[in-house]
Amino acid sequence: MIKALAKKDMPTMPGNYEAEQSLLGCILMDNNVANDLISLLKMSDFLLPQNQEIFHAIFDKNQANLPVDSVIIADALQASGRLDAAGGMEYFSKVLTSVPSAANAEEYFNIVKRDSLLRDIINAGNKISKAGYQSDSGKNALDLAEHLVFEISSRHESSRLSPIDKASAEAYNHINAVQKGEYIDNGIKTGFERLDKIIESMKPGALCILAARPSVGKTAFALSVAINASVLNGKRVAIFSLEMPTVQLVQRMMTTISQVPYSKQNKMGKLELKDTMKIFNAHEALASSGIFVDDNSYNTPADIISKCRRMKNTEGLDLVIIDYLQLMQLGEKKENRQQEVSSMSRMMKIYAKELEVPFLVLSQLSRGIETRGDEPVLSDLRESGSIEQDADMVMFLHRPKPVEKPTSKESIFIANYGEDKTVIKTLVLKNRNGAIGNCYFDWNGDMQTFRTIDIDVDDAPAIKTNTEITKLSQIKDTADVFGDLQPVEEEGKGTREEIADDEVAHVKQPPFDTSNTDEMIFTRNESGDQSFDDKNGDLPF
Repeated sequence: MIKALAKKDMPTMPGNYEAEQSLLGCILMDNNVANDLISLLKMSDFLLPQNQEIFHAIFDKNQANLPVDSVIIADALQASGRLDAAGGMEYFSKVLTSVPSAANAEEYFNIVKRDSLLRDIINAGNKISKAGYQSDSGKNALDLAEHLVFEISSRHESSRLSPIDKASAEAYNHINAVQKGEYIDNGIKTGFERLDKIIESMKPGALCILAARPSVGKTAFALSVAINASVLNGKRVAIFSLEMPTVQLVQRMMTTISQVPYSKQNKMGKLELKDTMKIFNAHEALASSGIFVDDNSYNTPADIISKCRRMKNTEGLDLVIIDYLQLMQLGEKKENRQQEVSSMSRMMKIYAKELEVPFLVLSQLSRGIETRGDEPVLSDLRESGSIEQDADMVMFLHRPKPVEKPTSKESIFIANYGEDKTVIKTLVLKNRNGAIGNCYFDWNGDMQTFRTIDIDVDDAPAIKTNTEITKLSQIKDTADVFGDLQPVEEEGKGTREEIADDEVAHVKQPPFDTSNTDEMIFTRNESGDQSFDDKNGDLPF
């Protein structure tokens, strides 16, 4: 008696058998309904097992690009031996006659999807409740709850083809706003002007990959982006470091902000009072910033999205940085590591889109680039070709090496830049939201600083600095004209003028050649000599 009452009083799972039958009848009756709705349905959306079997046969035929009607589906069920499981011909005939027309197919669809969602929520709730009673770890129970809820959301998210008019209006308004100067880019800037001119910004929902070989500076570069975004522009940034402890990351950022050499910080008694004040100010800037760091080496994609969701709801979130992809574990077994990395890459893109923030994900490059001795290409992304497919933007950091016989502008610049300096070339090889291109940085590891440089020496400032001098007779001393230049003799290279702002200009000869008293030769640029006759005494600039 007690058992009977318990069973009778137990609430049934949400479901409407009549709506399921009517929906299947509409699909079998009208090809347009079939084409519109089949892709939006799953077997689990139907509660009655017989309806599940009928839909399974419909789905298989639709996937094979075959027509769907009552005769074809009945034959398919009979041929596969599943007709009895589908209720036999008597039940199948009932489905066919359940509706007079397909006019209300959309309403039946909404009822079926609603009940399916409610059943999934109930099942997830039961699993969460069970985990709450049985789990030894509250954190594990919470992670399971978040995973199950996210899984339901992902499973029931559906989209359809829609008219283009709304999107076209948005695109037109965007173009109009840009032309009027009213458009506000809500993406995240890197803070490096030359690079931002190429990429524009890291857009909300974009997966941005920053790849390099070890020790080239990808972590430092990502931290510089975090500083520019948060300390300078007030953005909220989440950094997941799977390789480096939080304290070490923070010391690097303090070095970047303070510009106190890293080498001085780690030797006793090397810091002066002004250095200590700079470091303290850097500490204050970081402490009041919106940067959050998680250095758990065992973070899985599920852990990351869970923590990001919480941060967005409580603190706000504008940018996620992950250092780096190949160190992450998926949390479930795949056939090989490449499949794991591919799955995680896809998840990062999904998470970026869900949270509507850019993900800057660091990645290793394969060793093939070292044996090849060339610049990286998209296929060098380590362990997964799917990374380049999922990514909205791919940037590489590359350290160009001097060559024996430099011929290009870049190779000549690298050869003459200085043995104690490091040039990092940034290659933007994929960018869905902007252009592709290259830019160059001077990398100072001791200062943890990237400084933009221009390899085009034609952009160096003009030599003439004293604008009051217009005639040769006014020149009493060369310092009057070239006071900000210090000639430095280099054997076999002529003279190098070191400009006050550290730009370096190379010329073929010293600025003045007075071997001929009747004329003076200016050899400032590499395009040729600028000669003039002093009869009139006017300078040529």
